[in-house]
Amino acid sequence: MPHEQKTRDVLWVRARIRELDEQGYGRFRLETGTPGWEWAEGVPPFEGPLPIGEEFLRQPAESVGNRTYRGKPRDVVVPYVLPGEEVLVRVDLRPQKKGLLRGWPETILSPHDGRVLPRCRHFGACGGCALQHAAYELQLAYKEEKVRRLLSAQGMRDVSISPIRGMAHPWGYRNKMEFTFRSDGIPGLHAKGTYREILPLSECHIAHPDIDRVREIVGKWARERGLPGYDKDRHSGLLRHLVVRKAFATGELLVALVATETPDGYASSLAELGAELRRTFPGLRGLLWAENRSLSDAVQVERLHVLEGRPYIEELLGGFRYRLELETFFQTNPLQAEVLVSTALAYVREVLDSSANALVVDLYSGVGTFTLPLARVAERVVGIEVVPASVEAARRNAAQNAVANVEFRLADAGEGLQRLLREWGRAPSLLLLDPPRAGAGARTVRTVIDAAPEAVVYVSCNPATFAEDAARLMDGGYALVSVIPVDMFPHTPHVELVALFRRTRLG
Repeated sequence: MPHEQKTRDVLWVRARIRELDEQGYGRFRLETGTPGWEWAEGVPPFEGPLPIGEEFLRQPAESVGNRTYRGKPRDVVVPYVLPGEEVLVRVDLRPQKKGLLRGWPETILSPHDGRVLPRCRHFGACGGCALQHAAYELQLAYKEEKVRRLLSAQGMRDVSISPIRGMAHPWGYRNKMEFTFRSDGIPGLHAKGTYREILPLSECHIAHPDIDRVREIVGKWARERGLPGYDKDRHSGLLRHLVVRKAFATGELLVALVATETPDGYASSLAELGAELRRTFPGLRGLLWAENRSLSDAVQVERLHVLEGRPYIEELLGGFRYRLELETFFQTNPLQAEVLVSTALAYVREVLDSSANALVVDLYSGVGTFTLPLARVAERVVGIEVVPASVEAARRNAAQNAVANVEFRLADAGEGLQRLLREWGRAPSLLLLDPPRAGAGARTVRTVIDAAPEAVVYVSCNPATFAEDAARLMDGGYALVSVIPVDMFPHTPHVELVALFRRTRLG
């Protein structure tokens, strides 16, 4: 919350946090007539970790004036708090989207038993994590309840939801990071609440330690040689992004610099960087330079230069070997990806156990993360994917793993499924969906219902859109048998799930 707000736009209140919402923010209701305080001279700055206790209430009396909230009742969203906590909240009285008010926790007056000290010193400033202040067991309970609440909102109150599958060691789990260079050449992450400010990091506890070490080495290299980062306002500078991929099972490492120029004028400096990376990481397989002159701040590759090694690494998942290039989409948490795949396969085996000549369709098949394992339990599997590079990678992965009973087709999910059904002339035994965050949507779900598979296994990275699609499937003659949440991203509000639907009637 900006500190330069006018005094009358800000109110301090004591609040009891009701719940955490889908984004991990605490909520409470600010009722008309709620007593509070305002500072006589603007808004004092907030710095450092959240204080616990009554520090605010011991401020000099002349600094504070009593004030009562006279607006209409509104929900206030507050970061870094937990349900049941009594908190002194600084409330911005200017309504935001959906009529919500934004608040900032100045003092935790009565902490939750599950409150812990965040491991990362950048917590609260960095936009990456939102729940490091909550014990991991509490995070898991919140995510499980989040799934339950979203399904209940769609009328699914009696669904069997299994205990969430979390991590034994929920740190250092990310196998890929994209850092953005500041104008001074330091690679960092976006600060919370802004896309323009880049936070210089001294640590990142959710990235694999090798990735964090690469960030340190590259940052030191760029600073010592005076290589400027990209300035978004002036559209000038050299270094834009640092992308690092780490294969957990094979130990291989891929490092890429995204820049506005060709690497030709920096050969000597890049050779020194490559030597340092090789000395530090025996698993280094490639050092890349990607040109990107576009105004967009997203990682884009207009031309790729392989400075050393090869442009990919290989990773093992579920007993299969996958080739990962710079832009290949792959599960970010490989340890929990194993859980996700094995959970989905358990459902598939349950359905296909007594089925002969099983035909299975994998919608949104990507690079074959689910398609290749499905080939072990079905006679034939067809993956349908709309991204050309992913289809090419999936075909290569199938060939590399000598999986002959799979086929990958480049098509929109719904249209590709319709064409496939016309060719087969029969319903698939099972259909697996793993759509993006937007979900499958009404049209594709209708096509799935018309295809009439015996069962649908739905892998979701967004329980909110899953709940909408689930309601559509149930209206179309499918019963939601069970749901298993999986924690793919500890210390964030995100949760994934795997669900099984069985056909009860033709829709």
